[in-house]
Amino acid sequence: MNYSEEEIKDSRRRYFFVTAIVIFVIFISIFSYFEYSGRVESIEKLKQSEIQVVKITDISVTNDLKLIKSDLRYLQNAFKSNLLDNIDYDKIANNWLEFSKQRKLYDQIRYITVDGDEKIRINKSSEKVFSIVADKDLQNKADRYYFTKSILLKEGDIYISPLDLNIENNDIEVPYKPMLRLVMPIYKNGKVEGVVALNYLASELLKDLRIVSKSSVGSVSLLNSDGYYLSSDNPSKDWGFMFNKVNDNFKVEFPDAWSRINNGEEEVLNKSGYFFAHKVDLSTILDIRESDEVNSDNIYWIVISVIPRDVANEYYFYNNSFDLMLDIIGKNYVIYLVLFLVSLFIGFLVFINDRYHTRIRNYSRYDSLTNTFNRGYGMHLISKVFSIDNKKDYPITLCYLDINGLKQVNDNLGHNMGSELIISVTQSIKKTVSKDDYVIRLGGDEIIIVFKSKTKEEAEVVWNKIYAKYNEVNETESRPYIISVSHGIAQFDMDDINDPDVAINIVDELMYEEKQRIKENLLTVLR
Repeated sequence: MNYSEEEIKDSRRRYFFVTAIVIFVIFISIFSYFEYSGRVESIEKLKQSEIQVVKITDISVTNDLKLIKSDLRYLQNAFKSNLLDNIDYDKIANNWLEFSKQRKLYDQIRYITVDGDEKIRINKSSEKVFSIVADKDLQNKADRYYFTKSILLKEGDIYISPLDLNIENNDIEVPYKPMLRLVMPIYKNGKVEGVVALNYLASELLKDLRIVSKSSVGSVSLLNSDGYYLSSDNPSKDWGFMFNKVNDNFKVEFPDAWSRINNGEEEVLNKSGYFFAHKVDLSTILDIRESDEVNSDNIYWIVISVIPRDVANEYYFYNNSFDLMLDIIGKNYVIYLVLFLVSLFIGFLVFINDRYHTRIRNYSRYDSLTNTFNRGYGMHLISKVFSIDNKKDYPITLCYLDINGLKQVNDNLGHNMGSELIISVTQSIKKTVSKDDYVIRLGGDEIIIVFKSKTKEEAEVVWNKIYAKYNEVNETESRPYIISVSHGIAQFDMDDINDPDVAINIVDELMYEEKQRIKENLLTVLR
């Protein structure tokens, strides 16, 4: 069929544009895949990071509370008998004073009788100043909630107060003192006689939370069980329950997220954003029984990180994969345009350079001097030959060759003569071995022949033919050097080693032994 010149041109144009379009589709697919995967991976890393932040905070809080619990049990158990028998309160107070100085955690340590009267109180007035409160300044705490609840506890139980701000003389103390009170009753003969109370300064705990939150993309807060902020990045919202600020409450701001978190979800995504939460279970930390109604209003806190769905964080939000792809295309349309232009250019190069592909492939496989397999591709072939599936069908024999005197030829006659020697050696090999065998130049003066279906004895026969050709050249041609080659041959069957490197080492050693034997007899003749 004859084609007009215009039809031929049309065919060429179609080939060019089809090639360019295929390349463009490949480019945008790869770019979109990595962009999509990167976006999804970033979101997953964000999730893991935020979950880690809230869990680390939980660990920090848990460790602090366990220490306080341990201190409280120590004070209650170590001094119980003396407190009950009213024995030397001054001595106990001095012991507690030293304890306070060492711990530096407690704003107050107190012993309160069943009537609410303070008998011992250790105060912390500054970072380093601790004191024993005089008897005349001790107060009655019978009307304080933490006292009225703690005396209802069973022996060995601990009451934990809500985390709130300290109140002195019916006013919130300024500057604010976040306070957590742990109280433990003292029993005698089955009857409560008083309580030991620790006022823990929670400012350090909240400070640690703010330090951890610096590594968070979101806004990290500590909430009480009613949803009020105990610590957040907006201090004006903190302690809303102390000032009747009912709207400064997480569950009022984010009712859906609050409901789902209280139902056990630790990761929530809704129209407001991402929420990562972790409950700090005070009941578990302090061994509070599920039936303990005294603590039922304060059995957990929630550490939460919030990433709002806004412009600053839009990178992390998408409704589905289609929306995400549209967003990626919209944000990267310039890149897609560039990829299209690059595709046109590459399509043009593919169009005019197709004939060079075979040549490039050959360069990657063959030694340029001898046209045998090069080291890289040769080792690949040897590895395939040594696979178990191949070795079970036929014996494999390796012949390792080393050209004797090549260095002397290069040094005395020049590298052109050295190249001629290498070419002569490999040509004799290629003319003698079968088409199924591999000839591989490892580099320099080292060559391997892979006999895929010959025994050692058969390979030796082939080697003798190759050796005869070398002798023929030496005898008939007036070259300024002698062709001399050392060899080592070994056969490897199915039960032998499967590691080609080990096999090569074996035949290399055999070659070296022969080389040593003939080295003294090898004469390099310069003509």
